[in-house]
Amino acid sequence: TGNSIVYLLKQLKRLGFKQHVLINVYKSLFLSHINYSAPVLCSATQAALNPLKRAQKRALRVIGVSESVAKELHNITGIEDHTDVICTSALRKILVNEDHPITRNLTVKSYTGTRNDLKLILAKPKKAIYLYSFVQIHLRKLRDQCNGGKSRNGTKPRQ
Repeated sequence: TGNSIVYLLKQLKRLGFKQHVLINVYKSLFLSHINYSAPVLCSATQAALNPLKRAQKRALRVIGVSESVAKELHNITGIEDHTDVICTSALRKILVNEDHPITRNLTVKSYTGTRNDLKLILAKPKKAIYLYSFVQIHLRKLRDQCNGGKSRNGTKPRQ
């Protein structure tokens, strides 16, 4: 998919389309694939993400913008940052919906703090691979954000 989008961008640029049109094509085609697959990509290995990162770099090069300019002017971030934003947003939507199966399986620890002292936990995963699932990863991130950037044991979370 990445290679075909890069090819399309090259052809559009050769035909004289302006940079803002190429940016819109990139966002519409490339980022829509990333958005759709974000829950899977957030737990993917670096080896699995590398082809996507290379395709993104090639696409930006064809468009004629650097990664820093793409981020500043066009709000195009790296694959990992983009998937984190999409996954966090999706999890927030899930947590608001009380009828969602994930929300029903959450346990809310009783606490006497403010609403910002979020204490959401899932049942302990039975297999180690589930520790790195979309829900587990982003639930920990949301919890740590609500606790002032500290993990449960009071230390800064691992990056």
